[in-house]
Amino acid sequence: MTDHGEIEGTTRDVSPDGISIVCEQPLYLGEICWIAIYPASHPKMEVTAKVVWSDLYGIEEGGAVVAIGVCFVQISRSDRRFFTDVISTEMKEDPI
Repeated sequence: MTDHGEIEGTTRDVSPDGISIVCEQPLYLGEICWIAIYPASHPKMEVTAKVVWSDLYGIEEGGAVVAIGVCFVQISRSDRRFFTDVISTEMKEDPI
């Protein structure tokens, strides 16, 4: 949710400090947004985030797709721990 209304997107990359999102509407650098995240194995998360980068991701049949990077401004400890645990598990299963 932004000052401009609700925007839906798909999470691409996660870290304990932020996520990248692909969506159809751009957000502006520095914009603060409220994000609801619905992980499959965790209750819904509600975080406040700040847009730190935004770029054209690609052109699809319906129009342009934008990739946005946000850093978490406000997130609960348990939700940040969830991201840390998920990333740690993924790294163990698929090391670089």
